[in-house]
Amino acid sequence: MTMDILLALTPSLFLGPLGILLAKIGGTVRQQTLGEMLGALLVASLALPFLGPNWTTTSFLVPFIGGITCAIGIAMQLYSFRVVGVSRTMPISTGLQIMITGLAGVVIFNEWATPSATLLGVVAMLIIIAGIALTSFSEQATGGAALDVDEAEAGQAGASAKVVDKAAMRRGLVINVVSAFLLCGYMVWLRWEDINYTEFIFPLALGMAVGAALVAIFLRDGKPLFNATLVKLLVPGVMFGIGVMLMQIANQRVGVAAGFTLSQVGVVISVFGGIVWLKERKTPTELRASILGVLLVLVGAAIIGYTKTLS
Repeated sequence: MTMDILLALTPSLFLGPLGILLAKIGGTVRQQTLGEMLGALLVASLALPFLGPNWTTTSFLVPFIGGITCAIGIAMQLYSFRVVGVSRTMPISTGLQIMITGLAGVVIFNEWATPSATLLGVVAMLIIIAGIALTSFSEQATGGAALDVDEAEAGQAGASAKVVDKAAMRRGLVINVVSAFLLCGYMVWLRWEDINYTEFIFPLALGMAVGAALVAIFLRDGKPLFNATLVKLLVPGVMFGIGVMLMQIANQRVGVAAGFTLSQVGVVISVFGGIVWLKERKTPTELRASILGVLLVLVGAAIIGYTKTLS
């Protein structure tokens, strides 16, 4: 069980720095979505000979459709970076996804079979959500407004909003609610259909690439799509592909509720990376809230790990 918990934590090392790396490399929302999804498809293609899938119509089409919705969710998340910044987007998005997958895992799939495990698991999720809420806490900004999306893509494309007001936070919350359902809905669907990771890894990545292509086609921004930046974006795409593959394997080992929750502790990297490397501004109060929030996330993750020894 200890090795399974460590496996469930490993995706955070690949997924945590993604937002920072994407913002550093730059590119439009179209480019970042396509680069990330193509990188994931590259990883899945290399892994395919070792997976030996035995596809049926369901085991191929369900993850393929899920991949398309996931790509659209990723595009919305990337758009949110420009509205409220990486250090605020990732905690909000992560918290919402933990709520959705956690509730699905417990209510639909009964993944915490004993009363004590269920109680501790629910408490741990609440602690993590409280921690994430603290990391995204925002006072009324006085130094400016959120970075305008057109301004970001006209200048240093892929930039992350530095100063955010409450109106921008409300806008970012709406974007992230929709994005969260798209990003984690497919995991619940895969679990419901009981499709093994050896069968869904490749069609999932293929669907992501198709979804990214659709985003690139319909999200016209007047900027070039194919250039050196798109090639650079394959690097975070490969990281995303490895992280998602490990997360899906862990979900089948420890369940969706625990597996997904543990994979998201990389939000710590997103929060402090956004502040340090992307120069996203936080007031002293916001910074103290972020530190406390990160500590709560780590405590909650530790409790989640412990609950699996009780199930």
